Formats: sequence, C-alpha cells, structure tokens
Amino acid sequence: MAVIMKAVVFRKYGPPEQLAIEELATPTPKPDQVLVRVHAATVSAEDPKLRGFQHPALLRLPIALLMGYPRPRVRVLGMELSGVVAAVVPMSSASAWAMRSSGTRGSVWAHTPSIAVCQTAQ
Repeated sequence: MAVIMKAVVFRKYGPPEQLAIEELATPTPKPDQVLVRVHAATVSAEDPKLRGFQHPALLRLPIALLMGYPRPRVRVLGMELSGVVAAVVPMSSASAWAMRSSGTRGSVWAHTPSIAVCQTAQ
C-alpha cells in the first residue's frame, strides 16, 4: 500500500482558483535517486506563469512540451527546496548527498511533503 501525502495541485491552466489540495502517493526513489522530506520550498515568479500558462510567445512551445498541453502533465509546482534525506535506495551512492539537503529541483514538484531527487542534482 502506498504512503499518501497531500499536495497543492492544478489540473487546468488558469488563475489561482485552479489550485486544489489532493492526496498523492509518496514517490519511491529509483536507484539514482534519494527521497527528500521537504521542509521548505519557495514560491518563485515562475510558478504563477507556469500555472497560468503565461509565457512569451517564443517559450510557449518548449514549455508546452515540458509541462503538457492543453492540460498540465506535471500537476505540482515548485523548483527550489530544502529538506532532509528520508530514504536512500540500497546500492546507490548516497555519499553524494549530505543528510540535510537543499537545492534546485530543475523541474517541478518541490511543493510536496516528499520528493524523489537525482543524487547528481545538487
């Protein structure tokens, strides 16, 4: 049975009213990842732009390919986080990570209680 966490998600692009609290399965780290329990995450200037799909014309196609269109494939925002390593996959090189970690995610999903992050992302 999957462990459940709550996260703020959006299923359609648009105003803040599109945001809702939903239950999601806690991610399971793959061999090149660790599970980070998120203690803090930023809300950057890009989060409302991604949620509202408000981008300059030249960036709309690349962002649509990354995020999904006409509905978001990635439903949780957040790119920067700080937290504690909660789980390491056996046989992974966890020495690349300190027990306390912070960094930029590189994509989205930092606005969740836990996140699986590549060990090389730091």
